[in-house]
Amino acid sequence: MQRARWVGAGAPLTSGGRDRRPYVDVVAWGRICFVGGAATWIAIGDGAPDLGLVDALARTQLVVGRDGGSFRVCGTSRELAELLDLVGLGGESGGESRGQLGGQTGGMTVGGNTSYEGALDLPPLVREAIELAGIQAFDHSCAPEQGRLLSLLAQGRRGQRIGETGTGCGVGLAWMIEATDASTSLVSIERDAVRAEASARLFAEHPNVLVVHGGWQQLREHGPFDLLVLDGGGKGKEPGDDPPLDPADGWLAIGGTIVLDDFTPSGHPAARDHDAARDYWLDHPALRATELRLSPSLATIVGIRVR
Repeated sequence: MQRARWVGAGAPLTSGGRDRRPYVDVVAWGRICFVGGAATWIAIGDGAPDLGLVDALARTQLVVGRDGGSFRVCGTSRELAELLDLVGLGGESGGESRGQLGGQTGGMTVGGNTSYEGALDLPPLVREAIELAGIQAFDHSCAPEQGRLLSLLAQGRRGQRIGETGTGCGVGLAWMIEATDASTSLVSIERDAVRAEASARLFAEHPNVLVVHGGWQQLREHGPFDLLVLDGGGKGKEPGDDPPLDPADGWLAIGGTIVLDDFTPSGHPAARDHDAARDYWLDHPALRATELRLSPSLATIVGIRVR
């Protein structure tokens, strides 16, 4: 299966007479065409849709949405439609909406564990982690949408190093383990001793997985990572949180991907609560980052270290 190819030049976008931040190079099956305040994506060719395509569409959604524009994805394949549904862009594809699972308020995912009720086709290890969370009365596991995104990202990092802050009861970690293999090193840190011990037991049969009890800052000792998931500390998102980490300071390898979950989406009435942290990550000079809306009330920031 061939990789998607570069088809865009990364020219600055203009809208309403004001220059926008330079648009990222478009990685996709097709091309993106701007007509006034609206844009139309035409998907063509062979290959597997990847996060470059998702990044391009997400940025397009943000840019044209600021000016009241809209766009639709035309000629989508099944794989592309499923990927767009996964990251909350399915409504732009002209395909049937699959609906959303889970919810989000405030800092951590609330109801993330109970949102799996009735979910089908979950990987076995994910089901075990959800059961553990139920036993621990822990209802802040990553939402199903976030878990599927982690699975997608981890699959592309097989044989590399993955780090996570905020193990919880291991639901997010289980999504990533199921998507990788024994050649992949996964390290997750949890500040609660009981949950850390329980999660370590859950993954005891996976020698490539290490669950550490400690503060989020200690994860840096195991870096730099090729995929870094900030599910606990390090985001600097909520009032009273520690300042956000610097991904270029030993945390993330060049070319590595960073994932920050549980943001209130841009445009949501409560979005301003997370705007300071959102701006920090989207404007970080070492990253090319974007915001992915996973549900009407849940967004994740994904970035790649470019320098």
